[in-house]
Amino acid sequence: MKKKLIEFSKVLICAILLTYFIAVAVGVRVVWDNPTQLGVFVGFVGAATTAAIGFYENKAKGENIIKIQKSYEQEGEPENDDPDDPQERGRR
Repeated sequence: MKKKLIEFSKVLICAILLTYFIAVAVGVRVVWDNPTQLGVFVGFVGAATTAAIGFYENKAKGENIIKIQKSYEQEGEPENDDPDDPQERGRR
C-alpha cells in the first residue's frame, strides 16, 4: 500500500496560518487594551488573508490545468478543438 505524501505547499500554508492565528490572538489582546489600534489590526487581518488565499488559489489553478491536460491526453482527445485554428483545419 502506498503512503500518500502531504504536499509541501499544504504544509507551508498550514504553518503560515498557524503563525497568522497566533498573531491574530496577540492583535486581539492589543486591541482589547488599546481600542485605537483597531484600524491597524483590521488592515493586518485583511492583507494577510488576501495574500495567502490569493497565492494558494493561483497555485491550485496551475496544478489543475496540468491535471486536466493530462486527463485529456489519456483519453486521446485533441488538446485544441478550436475550429478557427489553422492547424485544426488541415486535420479535417
